[in-house]
Amino acid sequence: MYLFQYFTFLVLIFSCFSVRSENPQSLYGEKHEGQYHLGPVDFEETEYNNACSPYADKIIDLESKPSTYLMGVSGTYAGDGSLCDACAFIETAEGKSLIARLITYGATNSEGDIDVSPQAYDALNQGEYPRTMTWQLSSCDSGLTGSIYYQFQTEANIWWTSLWVRNAFLPVEKVEVISSKHTDWFELVRKSDGTLNDSGGFGEGAFTLRVTAVNGDQIEDTFEQFSAGDLLVSPSGNFNCNGTDCSGSSSNKTSGARLTTCTAFAIFMVLYSLLQF
Repeated sequence: MYLFQYFTFLVLIFSCFSVRSENPQSLYGEKHEGQYHLGPVDFEETEYNNACSPYADKIIDLESKPSTYLMGVSGTYAGDGSLCDACAFIETAEGKSLIARLITYGATNSEGDIDVSPQAYDALNQGEYPRTMTWQLSSCDSGLTGSIYYQFQTEANIWWTSLWVRNAFLPVEKVEVISSKHTDWFELVRKSDGTLNDSGGFGEGAFTLRVTAVNGDQIEDTFEQFSAGDLLVSPSGNFNCNGTDCSGSSSNKTSGARLTTCTAFAIFMVLYSLLQF
């Protein structure tokens, strides 16, 4: 009898630790395989231009938290600008993993290869070769803070409007606007540098932006006006997607409730066993 109870207890403890080892982020789209390389990819553009730049200082500060894990991918996947500022989950064949922010793209040895920042390289590298890994779009790191920001191009105006959506917790699927020139939702056109453009402009006065994430979540923000080069903070904040709170379709996210229940039941089994003496 006691042997069975202790065996059950050990199984529960093992299952609890198994839950902890799951990837705590929500994953989206196709998983890509290749090798990771030291770009270097950095906001300072020490060696290479970032395809999704320029970045305002405020955005660099936000997107560098909780760590400066940055990456660039093949233009095959990001050449249309659709992956600018998205986060991706990287996992090596050696078992190392992290979440990185995608800020550039370009030519790679193989389509699945990525370049990373020095900080990401140091966190991933175990001296292995080849440096095999997989990457997949994901929600951002649970330590990321701050709201979505709308960074308007320095030449943006009411007749030609162009902006970036920065610091979103989820990859962005599309951005739409209602304004004096658009009485119904009008989808902005994505360009190769990641900007979202309205070639006819928003027009004068107030406007509302609707940002849709890849999982269907939406944020709507209304502003009275904008000026060239503005950095407008979202009154709505950000997607409700901080670590395990993501509402994506992925099955690869940790359930905090499941872990708590598992641990509580294991404790109950310990107490129950002790009472049998």
